[in-house]
Amino acid sequence: MDGEFERTGSEGEETNNLIPEPTDNIEAEFSGPVTGVAEDNAALLYGIAGENNGIIAEASEENGAGLSAIPEGNEADGITAAEAASSETADKKPGKEREKKGTVASLLEWVELFAVSVAVVMTILVCIGRHSPVIGSSMNDTLRENDLLIISDLFYTPKQGDIVVFESKKTTYEKPYVKRIIATAGQTVDYNKSTGEVKVDGKLMYEDYALYKGIERTSYNADIIYPYTVPEGCVFVMGDNRWNSTDSRDIGPVDQRCIIGRVICRLFPINDFKSF
Repeated sequence: MDGEFERTGSEGEETNNLIPEPTDNIEAEFSGPVTGVAEDNAALLYGIAGENNGIIAEASEENGAGLSAIPEGNEADGITAAEAASSETADKKPGKEREKKGTVASLLEWVELFAVSVAVVMTILVCIGRHSPVIGSSMNDTLRENDLLIISDLFYTPKQGDIVVFESKKTTYEKPYVKRIIATAGQTVDYNKSTGEVKVDGKLMYEDYALYKGIERTSYNADIIYPYTVPEGCVFVMGDNRWNSTDSRDIGPVDQRCIIGRVICRLFPINDFKSF
């Protein structure tokens, strides 16, 4: 039976029927599993190391690809090296295209400005006033021959000092006159033929615009005795070039109904533009 001793030898000697296996076998039995475990562990470690190496290798390759994909300089901003070089080359080139565009834009601006100016002038001529050229030298030096004037009679009431354009039926001259109003209805004019001085209502007029050049005039066609009171509804006019002007001294007072308009400005020549 298991666990009992059997007497096999001489007396007093006892042997166990359950004789253990030799030590070598025990060691073999224990060394086998240990070796197997070690081998399994080594294989497992080797596999892990291999997998780790593979992961590291893949990560290295990915990082390498990523690093190679990272641009330098301007490439970090989404611009390739070729584009950057092209941009630098383009910047170094003369900006002919930009100059052309600037020239075209400038020309378009001038054309637009000219069109707007023409539109404004036409509006003035049609809606507000009309134009009239200066003929002769009777208004020198304030106005000169061939000056183009803009005139208007819109809500106009004659005032002393205004430059007006009017027509007269008292002469054979069929074109409009351009003169300055010296006095209006009810005012008294006193003209000194020898000195050229003009007084209105007893006050000497300061006329820095008056010009006295040429042959002095001492006689006039109008039968006027000074001091002279301007009739109702009329004005007394004179040219700024006092010795070379046909005006109220010759044709008498001008009916206000004959006034075409007051001079607003001199439009041409452009460099002599002036408002009145």
